[in-house]
Amino acid sequence: MSGELTRFIHASDFHLEQPLYGLASIPEHLRDLALDAPYLAATRVFDSAILEHVDFIVLSGDLLDPLHAGPRGLAFLLEQFQRLRERGIQVFWAGGRLDSPEAWPATVPLPPNVHLFGSGRLEDRIVERDGEPCAAIVGISWSDRLRVHPSEFRGDASERFKIAVVHGEFDAAALVRQNIQYWALGGEHQRRTLYSTPYAAHYPGSPQGRCGEETGPHGCTLVSVDPDGKTRMQALPTDVLRWHEERIVVSESMTKNDLERVLRDRMQALAAEVGDRALLIRLRLEASGRLAGGLRHSGLADEFAAELRTEYGHRRHPAWIVAIDVEPPSTLPVEWYEEDSILGDFLRSVRSHEQGKAEPLRLSSYLSDEQAAGPFGRALEIADPAARARLMRHAAVLGIDMLRGELANED
Repeated sequence: MSGELTRFIHASDFHLEQPLYGLASIPEHLRDLALDAPYLAATRVFDSAILEHVDFIVLSGDLLDPLHAGPRGLAFLLEQFQRLRERGIQVFWAGGRLDSPEAWPATVPLPPNVHLFGSGRLEDRIVERDGEPCAAIVGISWSDRLRVHPSEFRGDASERFKIAVVHGEFDAAALVRQNIQYWALGGEHQRRTLYSTPYAAHYPGSPQGRCGEETGPHGCTLVSVDPDGKTRMQALPTDVLRWHEERIVVSESMTKNDLERVLRDRMQALAAEVGDRALLIRLRLEASGRLAGGLRHSGLADEFAAELRTEYGHRRHPAWIVAIDVEPPSTLPVEWYEEDSILGDFLRSVRSHEQGKAEPLRLSSYLSDEQAAGPFGRALEIADPAARARLMRHAAVLGIDMLRGELANED
């Protein structure tokens, strides 16, 4: 390597063809932002490459499905590649399951600064800066006909920093045995580093989260390589809409006014943390006590959601409540199980089912033959132990609310 710092952007999984999903409805003032979010986030990736004056950019697949993204997606990528070309930034792109070389239209040529790796064999490229080699890149696009083993990427003993670009699932133990200083991996939507020493293997994640399961910051990774070949990875957030899940414990003694203050304080803090991006928030309230019944059954959770949407959801950088879920507490008082009462009998029965000591639930027995043969019947086939445990916890809390009369909505 030369004596200067080598810097590049690693990004993947743009999925320009895929809009946000998982919302029952979206307010009108957020619709345009939600529709454009994948493109705005991807634009920020290329903006970062320019602002950081990187030597090159590495893309590890699933940027778009050309067929479903259509002319807009193709035109967008070409425009961004041209921006990089004007600044002398090369692009090394290993296609994923959606954007293999065969999927890219032959009638739409890529700019000369873009190299899309083939899917038939490994290809090597040398990156130069000021006429001197600064890195070696080996890559291959994903193919359903060819499985590539990490050993095929093995580096040599030269001092040149070597980057492997590939899309898919890989085992850290298999990667670390190869003499590859940086594995530029793609195929995961959440940022994840398999290992960072002595070398690195990294998924940068998608630039924009698509649903409530893809919470937290999304973006790309700025990789800096010193003259000794040591790497430093820096996350660069690019998302314009951020999904967030917040869990709040509602204690036995908490009143409606107490909870309202807690929710407002937390919303204020979350809005301050994310800067210039919008938030889509799911609140999960782990509730017990008299207030819990009101949250679950008397519309109090919907009342809180409406108030928070009015106050925080229409700001310049909105924080919108997607939903408020009221969950049972993780544990219940032991003395409730010991009561000589209908509630005690009920809780002991629930505990027996939760621990798997009783007969199967056989919930489908409460359906008609026609219902049992359809989707209702399939939905009641609770085979997963974790799902069974969640169901029994909710059943326990429902019984508590009804048998102890905890449906209050007190101040």
